[in-house]
Amino acid sequence: MRARAAPVVLAGRPPAGIEADTVLVDDFGGAHAATARLIADGHRSIGFVGNPPALFTGAERYRGYWAAHEEAGLTPREEWISRGAYDIPGAEAAAHRLLDRTDAPTALFCTNNHITLGAYRAVRGLRSGTALAAFDDFQMADLLDVPVTVVAYDADEVGRRAARLLLDRIDKKSATPRQLPRRTVVPTQIVHHTGA
Repeated sequence: MRARAAPVVLAGRPPAGIEADTVLVDDFGGAHAATARLIADGHRSIGFVGNPPALFTGAERYRGYWAAHEEAGLTPREEWISRGAYDIPGAEAAAHRLLDRTDAPTALFCTNNHITLGAYRAVRGLRSGTALAAFDDFQMADLLDVPVTVVAYDADEVGRRAARLLLDRIDKKSATPRQLPRRTVVPTQIVHHTGA
């Protein structure tokens, strides 16, 4: 890529080791809003089931979760936080560990749709009544028999913005001096599915 000086646009995560235009989702803001919604609904013990901290999206969503607590004058308990799930079975096991505690959280925030499905299986299997909030809307979320609040965003808009940045780079490649990398952030919104 460096040898050819090819225009590059990254989507979803910022670049590491290279300079490139980037399109991101508002990971921090979405996680903050979803956690704040749980707090506004009366939850004071909110667990976190997420990706490993080395993953950019997982780290940003954890920051949003933590910031919403701080703004409400709350401090999340370390024993209610699990940051290593990658898939549905791993998330289910992590949620089970949190919900099997005698001081189990009354709500869980999950960092993506696969983790949410794993946590949902744990909540449903234990019949715990635990509230769920999650990043990423997903098909048939409205059919689950547990209400879920999701952070939604327009994935097509991520692609459109990336394509615009790339086409702009191609058009200006020979006409202008080298531009600094650009970053754009796609907003999120909160959607509440009431359950089937």
